[in-house]
Amino acid sequence: MAKLLRTRLHCTAYKNYICALFFACFSLAAAAQNICRDSSQINNYINCPTNYQPVCGCDGQTYRNSCLATTQHGIVNYTPGICEPLALEFSPNPVANNMKLIITRKEEGGAQIVIYDIYGKVFFEQYFSRFTSIEYNINTQNLPLGVYILVGYTSTYGTWRKFVKYDQL
Repeated sequence: MAKLLRTRLHCTAYKNYICALFFACFSLAAAAQNICRDSSQINNYINCPTNYQPVCGCDGQTYRNSCLATTQHGIVNYTPGICEPLALEFSPNPVANNMKLIITRKEEGGAQIVIYDIYGKVFFEQYFSRFTSIEYNINTQNLPLGVYILVGYTSTYGTWRKFVKYDQL
């Protein structure tokens, strides 16, 4: 059976696609070859929403949402949620005064969040218990200008992201 491609494209313009309701497309070629990426799905002219609704791509990578996975990376198959045990998503970057942090776990549990400068000095530390997804605002107004590492730990996994603190004039 062909695999469903979730996309906003009008499928009737493409060869080798069977279109279902709501312009969801079945890629016959991709399904027959069990392909993870289909470069014909990439369309940089589609404006995807920026909302964080992570999906785990068939390539083992987590994408911000299904639209970005499909139209920017050509991912044919994905499942809702993150691929790894813990994911950190934040905005803006660079940051001036406040950072919106979204911490997501694949399974319910706790996580430690730490912000280090490039020399290893701790500037922020917070533990969150029993969650699968949590949103938290971090006041970065008093951080010195520079590059920082945001680290997330569970009892068995760790991940990190870099961000820049700048002075808003």
